Amino acid sequence: MSTKALALSVRGRYEFANSIGVFGAVGLSDHHVDTRLRISSDLFDPISRKDSDRVTFWQLAAGVDWAFHPNWSWRLQYERHMGADSKSFFGVVRGDLGWLSTGLSYRF
Repeated sequence: MSTKALALSVRGRYEFANSIGVFGAVGLSDHHVDTRLRISSDLFDPISRKDSDRVTFWQLAAGVDWAFHPNWSWRLQYERHMGADSKSFFGVVRGDLGWLSTGLSYRF
């Protein structure tokens, strides 16, 4: 599998307490994926399939972060990718995606 992608986004952050902030982002992503699948066995004829696709979608994100130490911070973020059509790619139907993530950062 090979993937090429370009993602551009604009982020903003507002600190409303001494160590707590909220942030948001909006962006655009363009992905091109080439995939090859080959299965072979002595029991059946080889199966080979190739697929190539390109998808462009919008990204939205929002979250909170907390600097609990001068060098350490924790974040909770929800990210949503919208605009991917419902076309099937290797039998999997695409659509809008959203997920919740958390992270820990150390600042040097």
